Amino acid sequence: MHEHTAGVRIFLTDIRNRFSMPDGSTSDVSRRAGEIIWAEAVRHSNVNIGNNSVEILELEIKGLPKRPAREVSSGSAERTVLENEFVRVFILKHGSHRGSSDPDTVVVSGGQVLWNPRDVPPDSVVVELKRR
Repeated sequence: MHEHTAGVRIFLTDIRNRFSMPDGSTSDVSRRAGEIIWAEAVRHSNVNIGNNSVEILELEIKGLPKRPAREVSSGSAERTVLENEFVRVFILKHGSHRGSSDPDTVVVSGGQVLWNPRDVPPDSVVVELKRR
């Protein structure tokens, strides 16, 4: 068994995994490439039961309170994929230029993961870390 802190999961390939929990229960989970979710902290073991390799970008956020995240509504012009009190994840359809006062971000674009880039390319997945 291993543990994950809460955070954003971006699935890079289709997956089928079997998860085993500390209480002995199991569940089979499928996700599609491109799916983006918020995952709470968890302790589990897992086995790939699919036909391909599992590729997930996991952005684990350390030091969060020991409670589930609350969803937050968004009035953003970007296509928001998920938002809670800790992060906002959106697809940026047009490129943008970031200022030094903008929140810390992780950008996934063209197979690269970028930390706080000045210029964000179009069609990027942007994970904005909210200040706490």
